[in-house]
Formats: sequence, C-alpha cells, structure tokens
Amino acid sequence: IINKITVDHLDYHKTKSEYRRVKLEFAKDKAEKIYTFYGYREIKKLDNAIVFSKKVKDYYGNLYSSDFIYNHKRFALYWPFKYNVENFLICYNALLTEGFKEEKIRLNMMNIPIIPGRMEMVKPGENVFIDYAHTYPALNSLLKSVAKLRKYRIIAICGAGGNRDKSKRKMYRKSLAKYASKVIITDDNPRNEDEEEILNELKGKEHFIVIKDRKEAIEEGVKLYKSTSSSVLIIIGKGDEDYQIIKGKTFRFSDREEAIRCLS
Repeated sequence: IINKITVDHLDYHKTKSEYRRVKLEFAKDKAEKIYTFYGYREIKKLDNAIVFSKKVKDYYGNLYSSDFIYNHKRFALYWPFKYNVENFLICYNALLTEGFKEEKIRLNMMNIPIIPGRMEMVKPGENVFIDYAHTYPALNSLLKSVAKLRKYRIIAICGAGGNRDKSKRKMYRKSLAKYASKVIITDDNPRNEDEEEILNELKGKEHFIVIKDRKEAIEEGVKLYKSTSSSVLIIIGKGDEDYQIIKGKTFRFSDREEAIRCLS
C-alpha cells in the first residue's frame, strides 16, 4: 500500500529524486500488487498498480475524530484530519479488493482507536497532544490541519534529530512560524551533533523561544497552554518514544509522562 511518497532520509539518499526512485523500486520489484490513489503518476503507471479514488463528501472533523461519506457509505473514525482519512480509505479499498466483506471492514475501521503517539491526547479533557511527526510533510500536514479548524491557538514544542538530514530544519521553521502562535524549540535526540547548532537552525523570530532541556520545554508549554484561552498544545517529533539520545548516550524520557505530570 502506497498512499503518498514524500521525502525522508536525505542524509543517506542525498537527493529527493533518488529517494523516490529507491522507494518505487522496492514496490516495483518486491510487491505483487500496489494499492494507491489517483494522482500519483510514478505509482499508477506501474504494471502492478491498482488505483482508487480518495474523494470524500460531507467531511467534518475536529481534533479527535472525522466523519464523512465515501462511495455512498458514512464513516465515523476516531482519527482526526483528512490525511488520516486517506490512510484509512486506501486500506479499506485494498481489503475490499482482496475479498473481505465491506460491512465488516467499515465497522472494524470505525472502532480502531488512536495509535499511541499519533495525535494522542495525553489526558482526557485536555487539548494536549503528542505526535510522532518527524518529517517536513508530516509536520506541515499536522499543523495545517489544526490551523484549518480556526478554533485554536497552536502552541508547538518541536526539535530535530541530530546526525540526520539537516535540510528539513529550515522547512520546519517555516511551517512552525506560519501556523503556531507560540513555538518552543528543544532537543529531540541530538545524538552526537552539536545541540546548540540544531536549535539555532530551527529557531525563528518573534514567537519562537529556545529551551534546550525537553523536560523544561514541556513544563513551559503546559504553562502557556493553561494561561492561553482556546489553545492546543502539540508536542511534536517523538510520539510514543521513551528515550532521548544525547552525546551518544540513551536516557529514559517520555513526552507523554512529562505532559501528564505537568497537567496534574
């Protein structure tokens, strides 16, 4: 199943075109069938591609769920935002094609809970979320989707992994500056790279602040969330991970646990 090919791991592949070429080669050579949506030319022209429509009607979503009509059937999912709807629909279509019963697929899909670390609300009743977005397309889609709701002031906590593709950092900065009301830049697995250099590459102007220690960054983020009306706090980049890698050493650390502690 290929919903979308974006770009990642440029520290290894060097160019976007090479990354896409390798990913398509994997699909072409290893997969008996490739399920995809209309619009992805490189994929749908492959001999083993099976292509579906992703057009939905009457879409309604919030921070917690999505509701829409697809092929004259109504769906209600415990997953927010259209990019998650697309993920579900390509699986739905693939399972239909493989012979599974439509009603069973649809009912099971509507009972799938949020995956830990994927726009996960850390405490019931609080608009504080952790999300694993760690590529520019994922980060931008997340922030853009929340901003589209036009109900919340976005407070974002974000870093960038060390010894990885550096080119995405300026794109992170651009997206954070565009969509977030307040941005806290912090460590996110700096590994063996200079922490200050990473933070400086991410830092924008005006509504950006830098708090290197991720624990302190979350503490400040929760304070801002509590003191800002109609706000949502999104802690980005690590999701369900329970560690930090700093100067080659791995330490126990959980965004979820820290956020819950600060909210208590």
